[in-house]
Amino acid sequence: MGSSRLVLFTLIPILMHLLAASTIAQEGCSTEPDSCGNCNSNVGNYTSSSIYSSNLRSLLSYISFDTQNYYGFYNSSFGDIPNTVNAIALCRGDIVQEKCRSCLNETSYRLLELCSNNKEAIIWAELCMVRYSNNSIFSIKKDVPRRISSSRHATANAEQFKLVLKPLLDGLKTKAASGSSNAKFAYGNATFPGVEGIFALLQCTPDLTEQDCNACLDDAILQIPNCCAGKQGGRVLKPSCNLRFESGPFYDESTVRSQGGLCSDGAEYCWSCSENGNFATTSVFKENLNSLLFSQFSSNSQNDYGFYNSSLGQNTNKVNAIAMCRGDIEMEICLKCMNESSSRLLERCPNRTEAIIWDERCMVRYSNESIFSALKEEPTVKVPSPNKAWDPNLFKLTLKPLLDNLSSKASSGDNRKKFAMGHSTIPGYETIYALSQCTPDIEKNDCSACLQRASLFLQECCDNLQGARILKPSCSLRYEISRFYNSTDDELISPAAQIPLQGKKSNETRTVVLIVVPSVTAMLIIFVSLLIRLRRRPKEKLLNSEDISWMESLQYEFATIKAATDDFSDENKLGQGGFGSVYKGILANGQCIAVKRLSVTSQQGDLEFKNEVMLVAKLQHRNLVRLLGFCLERSERLLVYEFVPNASLNQFIFDPTKRGELDWSTRYKIIGGIARGLVYLHEDSRLKIIHRDLKTGNILLDEEMNPKIADFGMARLFVVDQTEESTKRIVGTYGYMAPEYAMNGRFSTKSDVYSFGVDTTMNIVDLTLREGSRSEIMRCIHIALLCVQENPAHRPTMNSIIVMLTSYSITLQVPSQPAFFLHSSMRSNMSLASDHNSQVTESNVSKSDSVEASIHEASITKPYPC
Repeated sequence: MGSSRLVLFTLIPILMHLLAASTIAQEGCSTEPDSCGNCNSNVGNYTSSSIYSSNLRSLLSYISFDTQNYYGFYNSSFGDIPNTVNAIALCRGDIVQEKCRSCLNETSYRLLELCSNNKEAIIWAELCMVRYSNNSIFSIKKDVPRRISSSRHATANAEQFKLVLKPLLDGLKTKAASGSSNAKFAYGNATFPGVEGIFALLQCTPDLTEQDCNACLDDAILQIPNCCAGKQGGRVLKPSCNLRFESGPFYDESTVRSQGGLCSDGAEYCWSCSENGNFATTSVFKENLNSLLFSQFSSNSQNDYGFYNSSLGQNTNKVNAIAMCRGDIEMEICLKCMNESSSRLLERCPNRTEAIIWDERCMVRYSNESIFSALKEEPTVKVPSPNKAWDPNLFKLTLKPLLDNLSSKASSGDNRKKFAMGHSTIPGYETIYALSQCTPDIEKNDCSACLQRASLFLQECCDNLQGARILKPSCSLRYEISRFYNSTDDELISPAAQIPLQGKKSNETRTVVLIVVPSVTAMLIIFVSLLIRLRRRPKEKLLNSEDISWMESLQYEFATIKAATDDFSDENKLGQGGFGSVYKGILANGQCIAVKRLSVTSQQGDLEFKNEVMLVAKLQHRNLVRLLGFCLERSERLLVYEFVPNASLNQFIFDPTKRGELDWSTRYKIIGGIARGLVYLHEDSRLKIIHRDLKTGNILLDEEMNPKIADFGMARLFVVDQTEESTKRIVGTYGYMAPEYAMNGRFSTKSDVYSFGVDTTMNIVDLTLREGSRSEIMRCIHIALLCVQENPAHRPTMNSIIVMLTSYSITLQVPSQPAFFLHSSMRSNMSLASDHNSQVTESNVSKSDSVEASIHEASITKPYPC
């Protein structure tokens, strides 16, 4: 059997495990217009193996996974003539980004199934529309195909209903058509005595001109009498526009209001353009506006506190403007930000008499109406983080007092600056950094009220997230889990909340203040105690007082863990490896945990053990299994992890029944999650972590089938003779190991990249895999082969792998021959591997699909400062 054959049937990537036995639900076009498509066979067909097919799937996949688009409108092309694909996707204007992407993903799959091999097609879903063609479709008004439907229920008073509906639709049409190139959308409602409430929504694809949008919606409104006369609701769906009305609310009004504006890619800046009026490009108002923003504000070097408010002009040509820089920004950067933001604002909101823009470092606002010393909270714009907090309850208990404290401090500022920043640490979890700011021209009470309402708004938009920004004209707040402001001497906020903690010297519930500020006496006692221990162990690292306080919050009593695991009973045993056994446990408060009971062969001291626990506990990422704490009592050393309910990936992959539960979208999500977890370990965490035992058995799946990398971070506790570049003891699994590690003990981040690409299985792609995922599958196989190249320098980084998985515009290199132990240049050195360490387990390449799940083993991890 040649080496190319071995690529397919012996050493295959972890990533490729996820290509087996995938299924995609087959759904046709329903009779309802919220799930309906149209396939145009007049423009030609394509074959499933053609370049056009590959380009189409790549383009739709790119649209569905574009996390940087905040507008919900996508228009892009892919491929060269004659295989060029043009696509447009549009989400309903009240839909948040997460729902938008989900709708686009599901609808794209549905469209490919419904219109297989058609070069032009369109589908409308409840929340989004997807359309593609081999012909040009951008900035062109298209009214057909058209779908029209009406409610089955009649209105109580048809004549009155019609009298209210027509003006409502006409008004919303004008508002939607005057939208920007990013959003042409309007919603509203009207009431009339004796008539049901009428709620309506109108939208155009934003690439249309105002005139074309008006014309498209005019035609849609003209269809209403024929289709929906006397009915409580109706819809008109067209490629370039759509409208809907109902007798009850169907759109998310709170979401529309909270969005309030638009944000650039990555939310570097956000803006909002008022609908109150326009000015001519040659008007005196525009001259005054330019003079105010670019002369009086942006060039004013005499101002040293970063707040500007002034007027220019008279009567209808009068411009009132406010500009404010973030309180920690230096004046040189402040002036530059104001100048750039002013230019962006005029570009984003051309000819508007009122507009506002928020940059990360400054805010610029103008109006033809008075805006000074007046509290204004609309529009409100939200910028949420995509990441969730590890422990939402603890996070909220820490965040609220932090924001309350900063709100009080900021509102107490003077008429030059109302600004405050600070941080607070959740023991064992994140440190939250936050700031609050008001325009200093408003009163103290108004500032406090504005910030308090912004804080309350977090519960609606950003609950349980690790970061967010709430932007209002008169105030703003922001929090993150990393320091985003400049000052390093910000205030340490000590929340008054107390958190119940199990364990220490009794079974009773203990409470500890989240942030402990030790007294001088306590500091002296700690110092003396550690000094004595330091003399005994001169090589051990000294913990500071904050570390000690935090470490105590992570420590469990042995009796607590013993009770939780029912005295480590066999019924609760989840697995066993060379470094100990793993048990399921349930704490007294009902929390499920996984406990690793380590072997007694460690040569480490207690302080070094605690240091290692502290390092790993600080690794916070949704794709890593989280370390909750530890127990250190006599010879017992226990590690307490979060419990992940769906066990390991290999228990799905190698089970003939369970593997059917992994459809392609789930597998693709798992692939991406593993890659993101490794990027965090290699590049984004406080430490650079090399896992060195990445395999399907060490990928756990939570209740939503999100992957979590397990068994990292503790092995250094047991291997004291390893260095940053090599080790004499090899612990891991043959078949997953990079050859340079297995043969010579050399390891690096590229060792993990190799493991991301290798494992054993009998097939790369399951025969039941549907065509709709073929381009993604082939791309994943290609990426996997790049990962297992023999030369580590030729393997991609995990960061570049993320780009390859999410961007189809990246051309993949041709991989070199993979490194196989029995078929590579290292074959003669294979015998050396068995001499390294007996804890290495060998992959059995002859097992069938029903191969038994491998036992979880602790891995070798080498943390060192980046």
